Amino acid sequence: MAGNPQLLYLCCSVLILAAVPVIYRLCRGRSQALTALDGFVFVSMGGIILLDFLPHAIETGGWLCVLFAVVGVGLPTVIERRGHKAGEHFHRAALYLGLLGLLIHSMLDGAYLGSSGNDPGLLPLAVILHRLPVGLTVWWLVRWSRGRGTALLLLAALGALTALGYFAGSGFLDGLEGRGLAWFQSLVAGSLFHVVLHRSHGAFPEDGSAPAGKLPLSASGVGGFLGLGLLVFLLSGDAHLGEPGGFRESFLNLALQSAPMLLLGYFLAGLVAVFLPVSSVRWLGGGSSASQALRGVAIGLPLPVCSCGVVPLYRALVERGVPATAALAFLVATPEIGADAVLLSLPLLGGPFTLMRI
Repeated sequence: MAGNPQLLYLCCSVLILAAVPVIYRLCRGRSQALTALDGFVFVSMGGIILLDFLPHAIETGGWLCVLFAVVGVGLPTVIERRGHKAGEHFHRAALYLGLLGLLIHSMLDGAYLGSSGNDPGLLPLAVILHRLPVGLTVWWLVRWSRGRGTALLLLAALGALTALGYFAGSGFLDGLEGRGLAWFQSLVAGSLFHVVLHRSHGAFPEDGSAPAGKLPLSASGVGGFLGLGLLVFLLSGDAHLGEPGGFRESFLNLALQSAPMLLLGYFLAGLVAVFLPVSSVRWLGGGSSASQALRGVAIGLPLPVCSCGVVPLYRALVERGVPATAALAFLVATPEIGADAVLLSLPLLGGPFTLMRI
């Protein structure tokens, strides 16, 4: 095995599935540990679906995959709200479809490991590590609804199909390419995301002695933070085939660029919601509509917030009772007419053109 690293990768990917029941057994009877595990599964698996499964399908099947994913998420949700019995049937169908997708994906994982060669990079490690949230999700969804035996059988099936994909090799990957498969994967991703969302509360009925609302939120946050850390590691490494896909790379770059401004926007929105005095709201609402708009522009002008971060600020202003005219002027002016842009426009365009730009 030392001379065949791919076989070692395969064994590690199967052993990590075998560790899933042990992890849950160690957490049994400990509400904080179970809640942390719940948060880890929810964040890590939700992120893998949205940032790995779906973007990979879009690269092959185009943007129509988004429609299939929306159908996978929305159709069971709508039917569950219309009728309880029909909703249960569709939720069960979404569960089965999601599990089928995970089984198919395990074959792809095995094929990726078999075609990785002597790659010393992050590809094999990323494939192995992302098997942990996949296995935890299967146990999380099936153990308390279908029994321990069914959950163990599904974990064994995941391992067996991984080995099957490994020995089938790269030819198996070539045979599975196509838009139809990408559309199916998108539908499966949506269905699985619906099931994960539906299962995100009360996932451990037989061990939860405390009410769901009294389980420690800090433990769930710690688990979610660990899941987020795993996601960052997986997505910062190589893509499945060792070549970063265009959609995934663009999505991650945009997310990293917009994240600081989003955090700033939500932070400022929290300050507005808590500390904005009533007198400021009255000042924004005074005078004519044109006066309100100018006041909204005046407040938004010095704020260094981009278009992605201004939305939570706008909502906070509206909730505090700021008139729509002033709030809309703030919404438009803040990302488009920054103080730095005005100062730069003055020497380049002159006063009249700068005024026209504003």
